[in-house]
Amino acid sequence: MPAWLGLFITFHFVALGWIYFRAPNIAVAHSVLVGALTGSASGLAGFVSEHLYVLILMLVFIVTHRWDSHARVRLALQHSPKPVVWATVLGVATLAIALSQGSSAKFIYFDF
Repeated sequence: MPAWLGLFITFHFVALGWIYFRAPNIAVAHSVLVGALTGSASGLAGFVSEHLYVLILMLVFIVTHRWDSHARVRLALQHSPKPVVWATVLGVATLAIALSQGSSAKFIYFDF
């Protein structure tokens, strides 16, 4: 078996197993699988409005990924004033904390 096929099969086996592991019962797991495989595009506008922030982040990543490298980040940090670097780090950390406050998702092993 080619290595890529083994990776493909393993990934999908594990991903499907997580659905059954996380669902409270088999009926919910089956409804999750059916919903994932038979979803419709009729609610596309609602989906976009509900997940606009995540979609914008994905778009920013796709657009900027070409120039994303450790060498470029190191070069930018070396040529930037230290107060600007620290202000940026603190601003990003504050933003991450503020945005994560609304999340109520439980840790996957919380009920285990």
